[in-house]
Amino acid sequence: MPHYLLIEVDDSKTNLKYVVDENVLATHSHDFGLKHLESHAMSKIASSKFLDGVFYILEYISLYERIPTEFVLCSPRYSSWIKNLIEEASYTQFYTNKIPVCVKIDGNREASSNYARHKKTTFSFKV
Repeated sequence: MPHYLLIEVDDSKTNLKYVVDENVLATHSHDFGLKHLESHAMSKIASSKFLDGVFYILEYISLYERIPTEFVLCSPRYSSWIKNLIEEASYTQFYTNKIPVCVKIDGNREASSNYARHKKTTFSFKV
């Protein structure tokens, strides 16, 4: 992949990075994460708010060159839902040479720290 958009979804935010030849050329942190998707019950409102961050960085990229049509998604939950959301979105405002957006799921990412509803804590006991 010579250039792609890396989308890292966290509990509280989404980090977007435009990568060309393994160099990050543009970044954007969108304050909408998995907890926000859940609080909006993964509705059309949640979809729209999530895609706002994606479209923001794509508009920035399009000022200088064609947008990437290959995206890499890293998310500890809802990866399939987010993948479908991104692939089914309309990119008519961007020049893509009629190539559809393709999202690859990166499954090598660990779950977010609060997913298991506990944190690592040091306990002390008296005997």
